[in-house]
Amino acid sequence: MAESTTTVNQGASHGEALKTAPEAMPGTMGITPEAMPGTTAISIVEQVVCRSLADVWSDWTEKRERVTQAWLGSRVEVVAGEQEPRDGWRKVRLPDQGDYDGWMRVEDVTHLAITDPSPLCVITEPVVKVAPSSPTLQGGFFSDRQGPTPFSELSREGEDEDWLPMGVRLPLMECSGGAAALQMFDGSLRWAPEEAIGRWPSADRQSGQGVLHLAAKFLGRPYLWGGMGWPGIDCSGLVFIAFWTSGIQIPRDAGDQWAASEAIEEEEASPGDLIFFSSQPPQLDHVGLVAGERTFLHASSSLGGVCYSKWDESRWRDMRVGFRRVAGLRQK
Repeated sequence: MAESTTTVNQGASHGEALKTAPEAMPGTMGITPEAMPGTTAISIVEQVVCRSLADVWSDWTEKRERVTQAWLGSRVEVVAGEQEPRDGWRKVRLPDQGDYDGWMRVEDVTHLAITDPSPLCVITEPVVKVAPSSPTLQGGFFSDRQGPTPFSELSREGEDEDWLPMGVRLPLMECSGGAAALQMFDGSLRWAPEEAIGRWPSADRQSGQGVLHLAAKFLGRPYLWGGMGWPGIDCSGLVFIAFWTSGIQIPRDAGDQWAASEAIEEEEASPGDLIFFSSQPPQLDHVGLVAGERTFLHASSSLGGVCYSKWDESRWRDMRVGFRRVAGLRQK
């Protein structure tokens, strides 16, 4: 697949922001190889994920397993010595996930050239349906030309280009009637419920309760090894996405999350702190978020998904390793 570049001039008007290629590649949202005349000099050129949620695998062969997922706009670096794709796959590194390595399909990544970075907003719901028209939010209904549809339905269904997962960051162009206009990489606008977005980063969300609140939105969702979204999520993915959406960057895997946090005593543990477990010491194989009252929130494979558990129950007490706190997390 030919590589392409989008040039974003976030200081320009909506119509001037981007130039769309006459024939956009499938799955790239009309990303263009040339800058539009009148845009300023490019200051940042990055490779980014161009799908709503893309799988990242351990290998490019049939023996591969999912190791993580990356959402729209996530930065991607090609691993040194792996510039040439292998049968449509390329080995990459994800800086936003603590330099996490894996294999991605070539068509899931594109180049993005940013000329004037501006403040971003972030999706704060597990998944949000977006619309190309200018809808309004009326009495709990997200209305467009097809008539009112319950927000719960709009935020759970749709094709890849019609929904955005928690953690996606995009420029916020305007808000009207309870709906927010988000600028996509091709310069077009997509509308989402204003209640489903937040400023990024946000001091209000950088608290233990704020992190826990975000993670709790996945309550009841199924467990998925390597998952990072509404369709399914794993234990360290749940922790990662809650901190990321709060504006605090931590590593992707439980072992690295342990190393990047500070030890605290059980008596000090507050909502948003981390609790770690091991079924085969010294390897750490599970992590959750302290919720209070000796309770933690986690994505459990044995329990089927995201749920609350008591850490003094025998099955968890026997595996418990310790409590940790992420630097920069406010407790009040």
